Amino acid sequence: MTDSDSLVYSVDDVAKILCCEPATVATHLSTGYLPGLKFGRSWVIPVGAFVQRINELAMSQAAEQRAIRGRPHVANPIAPKTKSRRRVPPVLPSL
Repeated sequence: MTDSDSLVYSVDDVAKILCCEPATVATHLSTGYLPGLKFGRSWVIPVGAFVQRINELAMSQAAEQRAIRGRPHVANPIAPKTKSRRRVPPVLPSL
């Protein structure tokens, strides 16, 4: 069986796929954010479960983006930009 025919990924394999550190993958596995099985001190990630989870995350993120784009664009959604007021120069006393 070649590497591409493997039914499971290692933490290093997933880290390479996701372009992140193995420690990040291990954290996501231990919290349940990514699917995996722990055997002793090592994690095993079933390819099918991993691909399914990535698809779920992609669909969820796409739905969130569509919902945001449905609203008027706001630079900072927490504090909407207010109209800027021009500063009026002070009136100078006559001489």
